[in-house]
Amino acid sequence: MTTIENIVYQLEVSNRMLHMFVDDLSSKEMHHRLCADSNCAAWIIGHLVLTDRFLLTKLGANPPELSSDFEEKYQNEPSATKRSDYGDTSDLMKQMDAHRTMLIEAVKKLDPKKLDEPLEQPRPVFKTFGEFLTFLSGLHFATHIGQITYIRRSLGRPPLI
Repeated sequence: MTTIENIVYQLEVSNRMLHMFVDDLSSKEMHHRLCADSNCAAWIIGHLVLTDRFLLTKLGANPPELSSDFEEKYQNEPSATKRSDYGDTSDLMKQMDAHRTMLIEAVKKLDPKKLDEPLEQPRPVFKTFGEFLTFLSGLHFATHIGQITYIRRSLGRPPLI
């Protein structure tokens, strides 16, 4: 399996897992928090949409349209993560799927040489574009799916895996 094939696999499987954990949640449950400072599933999904959107722009793609207030609602800022209401969440997974499908196609077309390009602002856990893409498609996504599993358990839902 090539690095690109591995990244595509992570993108596909992680999105299927996200569906597994949120498709049966009601709008009220999408807003449920484990404690006052924790993220709700609605914010997590919106954040993941914005992450895929960011990656799409880094790959030179034009991401799908979002509502005018989407980025403000789901940005990674305390004012957004602490919102008490994200409104209608029924469209969130449609947005996730649209962005994820486009991201998968963009990664499939990626020149493998791009993976070795150094980042302008390296971080301790990733220094190249390939490491960055692998981190966001795998560990970052899995971390947030893990948060959703705890939300599900606090709602009395059984484990799914």
